[in-house]
Amino acid sequence: MNEMIEQLKIDPEFEKVIPPLTKDEYHQLEENILDDGRIMMPIAVWDDIIVDGHNRYRIAREYGDIPFSTTQLTFANRHEAIAWICKNQLGRRNLSDEQKAYLLGKRYSAEKQIEKQRDENGRFAPGGQNDHPEEKLKTSERIAKEIGKSEKHVRRAEQYAQALDLADSVCPGIKKDILSGFINTTNKDVIALLKADKEDLPDMIDELRGIKKQDEDEIEETKPPRRPIEESIVDVSMVGLANMFIDGINNYLTRFPKLRLDSAYIPLTLEVIEAVHDYLDDVKKDLLDALNTDNPQSEQES
Repeated sequence: MNEMIEQLKIDPEFEKVIPPLTKDEYHQLEENILDDGRIMMPIAVWDDIIVDGHNRYRIAREYGDIPFSTTQLTFANRHEAIAWICKNQLGRRNLSDEQKAYLLGKRYSAEKQIEKQRDENGRFAPGGQNDHPEEKLKTSERIAKEIGKSEKHVRRAEQYAQALDLADSVCPGIKKDILSGFINTTNKDVIALLKADKEDLPDMIDELRGIKKQDEDEIEETKPPRRPIEESIVDVSMVGLANMFIDGINNYLTRFPKLRLDSAYIPLTLEVIEAVHDYLDDVKKDLLDALNTDNPQSEQES
């Protein structure tokens, strides 16, 4: 394996700022790299921490011998690194409005901290040699002027980013679902999470997902119907096993309704069901093959 790969590190906070690639985008990137035989764009690093190129790095690790280069960046602190990551992403990728708002909000938060530290160090003290008109602007005003938006737009972007991070801390994965467009919601509904009581957050997040809280009667009404198997068809022990399996699935779906109602969990439920379905199909095929072997006329008669 490339020795440089072992020297680089992924910082979770930095990586979480960057909108994730879709599966198709990731596979296309992987295919391009394998076709080229190397990673064409350098991986940007701060010392040994990756600030741009996380997906390229993962592909390099997976295949081990793919050549790549790095470009070294210098930051005074983590806030400067995050601000650079946001500006770099905003300037390079085709992003949704939600992704742009999130990156802008994270950039604003980071740059506020940067300028706060500079002020505390006296670098922007009134009358100093660095006292330029641009430096007198508030952070939100400066960014708004730069991107051609209102100051309110910048401040609301920060609220949006804070609310998404809060939601993701309560329900991991929801930020990715919203930023990828898998969950269609409004910025206003997301920002409302910031004013909510902590105990109300799970229900509010469920509502963002399109899930309404159900009482016991509603759960019973929507519970998948059980289809018992006639005991006269097969051996009693097999019937008992089948009914126990059906009851188990029904009970689990009743206790955890998100498994069949929440778009974040449904794919997993479908994956499990498909695995069971494939297994039972194989068993059924074996049984039919055995039956046809013992009764070669049965297939023709049917």
